[in-house]
Amino acid sequence: MGPIRSKTACQKCRSLKHKCDFKYPRCSRCDRLGVECMVLDSSTRQLRPRSDYPDVFRPLPMEEQSIKKLEKRIDLLEERLSKYESMFETLGAVNRSSAASMSHLTVLSMIPFRNSSPTVDNELTKISIFGKIDSNQHLDRSEPLPSSKAECEQLISNYYQIAWIQHPIVEDETILYRLSSKHYESPGILSHWELFVLYISIAIGTAITGDMSDKSQSYYLSSIVQLKIFLAKIASPVPDNRDFSAQMQILQSLLLICCFGLLKPVSPGIWYVIANAMRLCIDMDLHEEHVVKNIGSNYYRRLFWCCYALDRQICCYVNKPFSLNDTDITTNFDEVSVDGGRLAISSLFFKIRKLQSMIQQFSSKKAVSNMNKSAMNWRHEMHVELNSWLVQALQFDTRTDSDVKQAFISSKNFLILTYFQQLQRLYKPDNMSPECLTFDEFMALFESSTKIIATYEVLNHTRSINYRYLSVYSIYQSGLTVLYCFINCVQLQLLADTVEKLEHTMAITKDLLQKLEIYCPPARSAIQTLETVYRDAVGQVTRKGNLERKDILDRGSHYGPFDPNSISLLSHNGAVPLIESKGVTQEPQNIPTFGLNATSNGSALRSIRNLKLFEDSTKESWESLFEEPFNLKDLMFD
Repeated sequence: MGPIRSKTACQKCRSLKHKCDFKYPRCSRCDRLGVECMVLDSSTRQLRPRSDYPDVFRPLPMEEQSIKKLEKRIDLLEERLSKYESMFETLGAVNRSSAASMSHLTVLSMIPFRNSSPTVDNELTKISIFGKIDSNQHLDRSEPLPSSKAECEQLISNYYQIAWIQHPIVEDETILYRLSSKHYESPGILSHWELFVLYISIAIGTAITGDMSDKSQSYYLSSIVQLKIFLAKIASPVPDNRDFSAQMQILQSLLLICCFGLLKPVSPGIWYVIANAMRLCIDMDLHEEHVVKNIGSNYYRRLFWCCYALDRQICCYVNKPFSLNDTDITTNFDEVSVDGGRLAISSLFFKIRKLQSMIQQFSSKKAVSNMNKSAMNWRHEMHVELNSWLVQALQFDTRTDSDVKQAFISSKNFLILTYFQQLQRLYKPDNMSPECLTFDEFMALFESSTKIIATYEVLNHTRSINYRYLSVYSIYQSGLTVLYCFINCVQLQLLADTVEKLEHTMAITKDLLQKLEIYCPPARSAIQTLETVYRDAVGQVTRKGNLERKDILDRGSHYGPFDPNSISLLSHNGAVPLIESKGVTQEPQNIPTFGLNATSNGSALRSIRNLKLFEDSTKESWESLFEEPFNLKDLMFD
């Protein structure tokens, strides 16, 4: 007997002209009426019970598993939605065009939920590699603030010295100390907004110390509880002036959450948070200079540039488009530090993010894959701009005012690290095709990547690596870039100190990742990937005999049109010279070129290495490796 169609309406539903749901062994209507569910066999044209066709109507085992997973997911989402049903009803009365309402919903979506189904919750936790804050804590239970005022103020100091100097979101440098004093002198006197700002600042300060007791997560959750209560009170129509003030507080809260998210993964990823923060800035026209001037507060200008800097930093990590184009911004960032003081250091971070924005937008145009003279000139100009920025930053070392100089000393390594990271991005081809780079560009990419790792080593010795998840990402990308240059550039392999540099760099890279693994579990996968590529690369190149010849390269010291003092500053701090080397003392023979006129680079590359990792396609293999297969980006940002 031949099988009938997998979806055939039963005779009862046909006679009543109703839609059949095809359930097995009886459809819902026949089951409710208590009658046999009869279907028409297509081959015999006879009516037979639906139960006679188990292989056709019964779901396959894989389908049953998928259905069960979907049902669990639906139950979980319905449970989460029901927890905030009353909150959504409150928001329904608010004007839908209100930016406050939009951000209110955004913040609510970041509040972790307590789940009654431990099985599903454990599955979600495993997917996130134990990094995201999951909901094993009641939302309405706040973590007590530190037991002593001295401990609280130490955490506040951590926040001001590391996080605030890069993103000065809190209005001034005394407000957190004042809030701390008010709390310990008169407990219960602080408003919900003040408690939110104090809690999340302490959460950031705790995360900076690398505390392993999950205190930072508890403080973060407690700050969200206070923020939820604060938002519930302002989610109603208010006069324009109060509404603008509330929107600024919401913007400030989103940016503070982003600052914590750079240290510890939050859910959802901070890319969604910063996108909503920038949208709120646009709604308030903070990107327009005339609007900021009319407001009459330099703090609002600073808050916009904090949002800009975070947007550029986060979007570049995930290779997403920026939330706002630079051409649409007229707000002047030079006036951020008009009052002087430590904000002058903050403006340096804003300026490097502007340069980063230009580099990222150039790379996204895929211009590197078809490089021409104008593109090479553009890279040269951007390299000069980065060197000029570094000169401006290093000049703070000679400042006489102790407060600013101390802030610079605390931030110096982070500033230098950012410089090398932008140089790496400037010379790294977007499509990972080695044919795009000349030998000089390979050298600039190799040198900037090794110095990123060397800078992290300095930070590690002083116990200053604070942004640990981002550090793992940057160290992995830099280690892989060093190997990328070594494998794809034969001239680099022939230089006298390349192998020694490579061994030293990879040893430091492994040591750094091992020390960060306790804070960031994905570091283990990064170590394994780098070890595999390094072992295969050195083995294959050694067997080809390309490490026997030793040539010396004079890279020169041309940094750009600077005075002798500036050139001395750049040279002393290891800045990367422009790609105008004097050449190799002994020109290697029969070595394929990697410049613009290379004709058979693909076959030449394959002739010097036969790595299993790259035997299918050089470009695709490298792209898959640089996509950072341990999903750290998904964990941190998405």
